[in-house]
Parts: sequence; structure tokens; C-alpha cells
Amino acid sequence: MDPKFAIDPATADDPKSEVMGMRHIVETGSVETCPGHDAEYPYGIVYRGPWETEWYGVQTSVRRHARALAKTGMPVWLTSVNHRMEYIDEDGKICVSFADHSRLAPSVKRDVGRLTSCEFKQPLLAIEHRIFSPETIMGIVYPPKLGSLDPAFVRRVNATTILFTVFERSEPDEETRQVAFALACLAEVWVPCKRNRRVLIESGVPEDKVVVMPHPIPEGDPVWTTPRRPPKGVVRLINIGKWEPRKAQHELIGAFLQLFTTTANVELVIKYSDFDLAWKDYPSCPQESIETWLANDAVKRNGWTMENVGTRIRLFKQFLPREAMVRFLAESHIYVSSGRAEGFDMPALDAKIIGLRLVVMGHGGAEDFCTSSDVDLRGLWRTAPAHPGYGWRGARWSGHGVGDFMTSLRTAVDMELNNEPRVPIDVTPYKESTVGQAMLERCLRIVNSYEDGIEFTPAEEYRNA
Repeated sequence: MDPKFAIDPATADDPKSEVMGMRHIVETGSVETCPGHDAEYPYGIVYRGPWETEWYGVQTSVRRHARALAKTGMPVWLTSVNHRMEYIDEDGKICVSFADHSRLAPSVKRDVGRLTSCEFKQPLLAIEHRIFSPETIMGIVYPPKLGSLDPAFVRRVNATTILFTVFERSEPDEETRQVAFALACLAEVWVPCKRNRRVLIESGVPEDKVVVMPHPIPEGDPVWTTPRRPPKGVVRLINIGKWEPRKAQHELIGAFLQLFTTTANVELVIKYSDFDLAWKDYPSCPQESIETWLANDAVKRNGWTMENVGTRIRLFKQFLPREAMVRFLAESHIYVSSGRAEGFDMPALDAKIIGLRLVVMGHGGAEDFCTSSDVDLRGLWRTAPAHPGYGWRGARWSGHGVGDFMTSLRTAVDMELNNEPRVPIDVTPYKESTVGQAMLERCLRIVNSYEDGIEFTPAEEYRNA
């Protein structure tokens, strides 16, 4: 048995024993898209995860990371988990369907290119890109259909599997500790931020197994060339994210209304989307949040009413394509990363590259790329139990409250009014070429840890496709 390719020499001529994985075939029973001996490339990497929906952060990450790796010249076959996608119909409603190519958004098609049809003879590794959950991880490490196979074979399969995962919690908890032994069976575990890495290591995953792999931004992305054009005469704060307790927009709204009067030249813009879940003890939408805060005595003293609040708090719910979203960000002064815990705050990175000042409230994501000109007061925060509605057993995240928001917002707005300079970040770690090369090096390190490693030669025509 070849431990790298997980192929039994006795059945080496059987395409069902070739990668695409052994894992893909065993789990799905399908060989329709598996390459055979006539494939275009001699080897490549299987990249598996949800990728079809345009607006979900994790699915964007799957597409971008698979593309970054492919741009190094390593053939990558991108395959889905459930071939399911969401799209907006002619009436503006979100619909769910099978992910047929005709319904894919143009930006999704640009991201994936030919990755979904790439064929190669031998897979070197499989990368499983998923949101963290014990059920998902155990299903990857111990798939039910692998249970009938020789345990030694299962270990070899896991030794050629990388899990790329992301989670929103600040400390080790019951769930991260529960799967630490399973994660240790895999070749490596990739995470998008330093906080995720620290949590897994403190949960018991070997340190050399956990690697930070930041979110890549393609070289042609509009974020690199869109100039910052904030309004004059008013300081504009902006926040982007789903409406949910983890994002803490309710507390952000309350802090804004208690901190600033109706005559202050400060405004708050929130671009949000629904979570499709009713949260206990949390407003169902921004409008309900505002109504709740208008009953607060401090808010009343600042002069806020239902009639005038719309002059300083602007809410946007409609979906914006990538180019429009970047322009939307560029029309502000300060980005508020309000979340209590993040895997990777993509809008915050976009904002920082464009040149906005950051307010970093929680753990993970933006804390990796904030600079001295940003407001980062997390050292003062305490952790608190995560909202029970998420079902994360024992999970904790940043416990910042309205008062903490008020302190951060006041500091950031004063810095802006005083024209304090913004310190840019080193964007190199977030370029597609940098991340892709880091992914390639980690993959080759694993492949070449076996006796029959490969001499990698980039497929130039593939890299430039």
C-alpha cells in the first residue's frame, strides 16, 4: 500500500482505487467525475468544500483558497460537499437549488475557473474545507463507509488529508477538546487566524499540526485599486455582517445612540443580512433593536426619536456584488469589527487595505491585521458564554458590552477628527500569490515526507488559465 496515494498496488489499474479520492468514492459511491489514466495531469490535489453560493464567507474562502493553490501551477480539483446553492431570483427572493452551472454567479465562475473540471491521474492530498463542528470533523476522520476498511488503510487516508476549518470562539471548550484527538490523526489542520490556532493547540491538538492560512485576495480584485472616498463634514462608521448575537450589532447600535447626540456629525451604516433564525433575548432585526434602544433614558436625553434616527443610522439589506461592496466600504472613515469572535473578518481586511481605521472589538480575524492607528481594546475585555442558540457546548467569546463599544467608538472618532494618520498593513501575507505559495509548500512538505516524494513541476498552462 502506498501511504501517500493510499493505493493498493494490487488494484493500481482500477480507477476506483485512485484518489479522488479514495475518500470521495467511499463516501459518495460515485466515480463519474474521477479521472482515469488518460487524465491531463499526472497528479494534483482534491479540494472539497461548499463553494457554490456567492455571498457566504466560508464558501468564498473555499473558492479563493482553491484558486490560490491552483495559481501556483498545482492542478486542483474543486468538488462540492452537497452541490447545493442559494441564488436570488427575479423577484429578489433567495432560493435554494441544485448547483447547476447556469445559476452560478459570474463572480463564482471567475473564482473557480476550470477547477471543477480538472483531471489528474493521482491525487497527492485531499483538503477538506469546512466550518467547525464535532460532527463534521468526526465524519471526515472516521467516515461511516470507511469503517469496513482496514484501520491501517484509514490511517493512511487521514495522513494525506488536510482539514481547513474555521470557528468563532475565543477559548478552548468542550467541543474543541472533544475532537483534538481526531484532528491529530490528520496530516495538518489549517485555520484562518492566530486565535483559532491558539484555541486548537490549547485544546490538545499538536502544535506542529496547526497552521495559520490567511484569506487570500486575488491580485485583480477591486480592493487593491479602489480609492477611499469618505464623505466630508461627517465621520462615517460602517459595519457589515449577518444579524446575529455573535456580531453584536445590537450593542453597537445602543452604544452609538447613547454616545452621540442628534447634532453630532457622526453616522453609522450597517450592511446586514438575515440569519434566518429567531434568537432568544436578542432583537430579530436592526429595526427592532432601534425601537428597543429608543426607550432608553440616555438615548432619549440625546434627542433620538423614531422620526430622526434615520438621519444618522442607515441600514442596508440588499445584496451587493463584489465591486459595489468595495466602493461601499470606501465611502466610510471607520470600520467597526463588532463580532465577539471571528474566524476571519473579510470586510475588515478589505476596509484596512482600502485605508479605513478599524475598531476591533472581539477575538480572531481582525486582531491579526490591526495596526497602531486602529482602536484595539480587547486587552480590557473579559470572556462570556456564547449565546446558547448556537449550540456550542461550553463555548466562550468576548464579553464586551455597550460601555466598551462607547469607549472604542469615542476613541476612534476623536482620532479621525484630529486627523491622526492611519498606519497601513503589510498586505503581502494576504495576496493570492503569497497564500497560494504557502499552501503549496505545506502540501509538498507532507507529500515529500514519504519515501516516494515528487519533484514538483508547475503546470504553466494550468497556472495561467
